[in-house]
Amino acid sequence: MNTSTKVIAVFLACLLILVGISNLLSDNDQEQHVARIGKEIISLNEYKSLYQNYSSATSSSETQKKLKYDLLNALIEQKLLLNLTSELDLEVGEESIKDHIKNTKYFQNDTGEFDKNKFNEMLNSLHITEEEYVLKLKRILPAIMLMTSLFKDNYPITYGEKVDEQIYKHR
Repeated sequence: MNTSTKVIAVFLACLLILVGISNLLSDNDQEQHVARIGKEIISLNEYKSLYQNYSSATSSSETQKKLKYDLLNALIEQKLLLNLTSELDLEVGEESIKDHIKNTKYFQNDTGEFDKNKFNEMLNSLHITEEEYVLKLKRILPAIMLMTSLFKDNYPITYGEKVDEQIYKHR
């Protein structure tokens, strides 16, 4: 696997996580849709939120046009991946979700241990409950784990030793 493929895979995984977290903030059933990909919908708010995260780094009109196109393509790829995981009936269990949360750097203290206070602070800053966060992870983690199983080298996500071992063992 060449370097550009790895970079794209890592970018898509990070984008999947960022969009998933940004979607936590915008659960409006009456919002406009940009596109429908199978069962998945790209909402206008989802697209605008993602664009606002990246648009400040660009200055030229041409760069912004390319950014809009690239972000829409990334969202479409994300929705296709979510459709695929749904069609394959891929799900994650409670242990995988707990391991993922415990292994997320943002929720760890300086010694690398899970810090419930940091976890709660992050959830509060996102204005979501623990249950809402877990539901989002149940939706997003199967897609991330599928990507992990497809791209073996230097993938930036860990699910805990037991789950990681199973993923890498069955490639």
